[in-house]
Amino acid sequence: MPKVVDHDKFREELLENCFKIFSQKGYSKVSIREIAKETGLSTGSIYHYFKNKEDILEQMFSYIRKKNFGKYQELIRDVDSIEDRLKIITEFWKEHIDDYQDLMLLSIDYLRNNNSIKENKMFHDFSVFYITALSDSLELRTGEAEILFTYLMGVVMNSLLIPDVVKPENHISLIYETLKTRTETDGDKRPESIDTLVNRLFTSKRR
Repeated sequence: MPKVVDHDKFREELLENCFKIFSQKGYSKVSIREIAKETGLSTGSIYHYFKNKEDILEQMFSYIRKKNFGKYQELIRDVDSIEDRLKIITEFWKEHIDDYQDLMLLSIDYLRNNNSIKENKMFHDFSVFYITALSDSLELRTGEAEILFTYLMGVVMNSLLIPDVVKPENHISLIYETLKTRTETDGDKRPESIDTLVNRLFTSKRR
């Protein structure tokens, strides 16, 4: 009997391999032919799953965000406490910082060589997905989640540019210690807004 191929699983494995290849060599320097060589497939097999290299990148971003968020959803599925969820998600960021750094490098490499509405939409959708996930899981207003997401992306970028100065694990721990105060309400006392807490983040780092 012919071997039954799970095409969805095989596509995901291809995306994982392509992510490694792009991360190691740079998106702009890798061709479909090289992807085929690195994965031991024919170029025809690659084109069976993807229209072109841009399609690989687009599907890769979609796959990674769903995979990462899927893992996080599993971790918080039975967790009701917002503070506990915050603790879980900050540990998750620490564990996956290398992936976020690779995604940042891929994004910069791609945007340096391509700048069209379609590609900007791809990164826009990726950002909106994570902002919505932060908002829902930590019960933040959209604007607050946007500030937190922007701060985290800044940490990722600066950990690449000045790794001896910006230690992502330290910043992520500081985010946890600062934001957990938002979950500590006293009776009818209204929790502090994220922008107030972000100001406290910067004040804390000067001490």
